[in-house]
Order: sequence, then C-alpha cells, then structure tokens
Amino acid sequence: MKPLTALHIGPDHTSQGGMASVIADICEHKSDTLTCQSYATWRPSSPLWSAVRCLKLIIALSARRMSADVVHVHLSEGGSFIREGLAVSLACMLRRIPVVATLHGANFAQFTQRHPRLARFTLGLCAGIVCLGPESAKLAEELAPRAKVVILLNPVRLHTTPGGRACPPHVLFAGEVGQRKGIDRLLSAWPDVLKLEQRAQLLVCGPMAKDFGDLGERAGVHYLGKLDRAHVLSLYNSVAVTCLPSRLEVLPMTVLESLAAGVPVVCSDAGEMAFFHDCPAATVIQQNGTTEDEFIAALTRAVVQRLQERHSINRSAVQDWITTRASLSTVIAQLEGLYLRVREANQ
Repeated sequence: MKPLTALHIGPDHTSQGGMASVIADICEHKSDTLTCQSYATWRPSSPLWSAVRCLKLIIALSARRMSADVVHVHLSEGGSFIREGLAVSLACMLRRIPVVATLHGANFAQFTQRHPRLARFTLGLCAGIVCLGPESAKLAEELAPRAKVVILLNPVRLHTTPGGRACPPHVLFAGEVGQRKGIDRLLSAWPDVLKLEQRAQLLVCGPMAKDFGDLGERAGVHYLGKLDRAHVLSLYNSVAVTCLPSRLEVLPMTVLESLAAGVPVVCSDAGEMAFFHDCPAATVIQQNGTTEDEFIAALTRAVVQRLQERHSINRSAVQDWITTRASLSTVIAQLEGLYLRVREANQ
C-alpha cells in the first residue's frame, strides 16, 4: 500500500526555533504508512529569500510540479498568515489538495483581534487545524467552524540521559533572551536563589531580543550565546532544572524537550503551559492576579526547591510522563489519523 504523503511548509528546519524543530523531527521520522517532506518558506532576517521561496512553491503547486496527499502549513502570526497560510492554501485549493495548519504563534489571539478577516479567511481554507492547547483550539473553532480542529502537543524525541552522575546545581534558560520569555524575572530572582544555593549557576542561551540590552556582569550567570539545537539538547545532561518564566507563550519546545530529557521545569502559566499543572516534574507559577514581586518570590522558591531535590529526581519517571503525551511516535500517529480524515473528506 502506498504511504500517505504530507508536505510541511514553514521555517527552514535547520534554523533555530520551536517551529523549525517540530518540522525537522516530523520529517525525519520513519514510517511505512506516512512520508513527510518539508519545504522552507522562511529564514530569519531573509525576507527576500522567503518571498522568492514561497512564490516558487505556489508556482510548483499550481503547475502540478509538486504534489502531496496533504499540505501542512505551520503558522505563527503576521507574515506567515499571508505567506504560508493564504497563498499556499489558495494554490492547494486549485489542486484540491487538503490543507492542515498548525497554530504556533504566541501572539495568535492578538493577531486575530487585529486582523479578524484575514485570520477567518485563511483558516477557513483549511480542512484541519492543529492547536497546542484548549485556548487556541476554542479560538480556531470560532474562526473556522467547518475545519477539523484537534489538540496535539509538539512532538519531542526522548533523550538518553547518563545515569548515576552527580547533578550540579545548574539552571538552564533556553530561548529568546528578552522580556517575553521572562529572562528579566529570572535575573531578578537570581540573587535570592544564590543566597540559598550558593553554588548555583544560571546558563542562558538563545538570541537576544530587540527589547533587551544584555545580561551584564552578574554572579553565577553565564551567557552561552545563540546555540544550535544539538548543543542546547546536550545541555540538559548537565542541569538540574530548566526555567522559563514567560509572559507570553503558546507551548514552548524548551519545556517539552527538558521533560523529554528527564529534567524538571519551572515555568509560568502563560499560553497553554497550564497543561503541565498535573506533571509532577513541573512547577507552574500563576501570572494572573499576581504582582511581579509576588511572581518573582514564587519563582525563587520554586527554583530553589527544584535545586534542592536534584539528587532525588527520577529522570525516567519524568520521561514516562511526557512519553504518553508528546513522544514523536504518539504525535505522528495522531497526525496520520487527521491526514486520513481530511483526505477522505476531500474526495
């Protein structure tokens, strides 16, 4: 039986970011019943390259030089709704190829408020919509009532972690270094963390946000720069906890990949991160109804507690929790089911 084919459209999978990581993992997965390929239509700081790539894709789809059973576009907000969303969906409509969209953007709700017609029209062209949690799913159902809306976590690979090693009191912040992901909150909490855990070290990696200057000289804080994904994944072997006190999120890969490596997390409840409330290896700190001082105090307590528990953590148990919810094989099987449903509905 010929395998189902899906073409994933979005960022260059060799670039940094959660969307790129998701596309790379899905397309590298081997299956007898599903073949996934990717086509990059976006690169950081390369608007001309992105526009040319998208135009080539539209021409190839319209001229039947490229085909698939399903086209899967990965959307954040802004330009991607026009570039990958609207343009690609229109081309596929001419070919009667069903389109599935995954909604990744942290500002998706705000974007739809500013551009309701564009969001409604673009998502209305999709046969299926993948959301990362119930909040975005509810919004998608309102915007595209005829689409099949499903909730799927981003897939993660489980990482083999060395056993029987001493775990240093290291904390990892991985992501865009700026106020959106809350690095300023963590830096504010850090002096009090050091008072209680004097050997603690904070490892920070990721690109600097435009709204943030630099980390400055701070005791126990080390900026490692903008690292490739393989390097970031290797850091989980040498940290006790990952911290991401974001103000605005959807469902960051940093949290998922930390748990997949057996490393506990401390995070805010931004976006869909309330999903982790029932995870014993995650401390989720409430934002709404909390002052910044109260949040930072709670953040300090949570980080210190996770550091103090570092020698007793059962990494395999942490991984077991995420395996049943977001392992690559689990998510791929759910995606394949969605692809089959939208293809059958399109025939």
